[in-house]
Amino acid sequence: ENTPIGFVFLYFYGFERFFLENNKDTNTETIHFEHIFEEVLRLNTVFGFNRSFAAYSANFLELMYLGKPDLFESEKHKLPKTRHSLLFKLRLAEQVVSTEKVDEELALEWIKNTEQYSLRTAARRCDVEFDTLFKIYFKQKFSEGMPVKPNKTKLNAEYHAASGGIPSVKMHLEGLPDPSILKSPVNKLIPLADKATEEL
Repeated sequence: ENTPIGFVFLYFYGFERFFLENNKDTNTETIHFEHIFEEVLRLNTVFGFNRSFAAYSANFLELMYLGKPDLFESEKHKLPKTRHSLLFKLRLAEQVVSTEKVDEELALEWIKNTEQYSLRTAARRCDVEFDTLFKIYFKQKFSEGMPVKPNKTKLNAEYHAASGGIPSVKMHLEGLPDPSILKSPVNKLIPLADKATEEL
């Protein structure tokens, strides 16, 4: 914990570069990727007090999962929470395409991932209670789920590396829409989040 965060980032840059350069290489042994995942997860736990490192490392773990879902399916529950989540955008797109509705779990993730709203102090400090209240109010208003139709803008998930020497990486996601950019659904969720926060 006493290691200067700059050194932690330098260490992390190596993992980023290795994964981005070798994740398509069938000759690279699986164990290398597994070790990297576990080590970055450990670093995220130890140095997560630094908001910048917490965000970059969490996004990198999501990238590893998206790049090799078969390999990391069992690790999915270990993924730390992050704003601008690549996985959230993918799950939202898939649910909207298949059902044209959003359930309470994704609605909660949406209000936490959108740029249109920031959780107030009470909601951040009492996150478990906030989550519970938000879901209750959501179910009261949208008992069958919140209607959201697929939009025309395509999902363009992009990974921005912590290392300045690595260009951003675009994820190819089979022409899915990107409902996460829609403002109207979020405007329906904001009053529910405010109400839950006021309760706390």
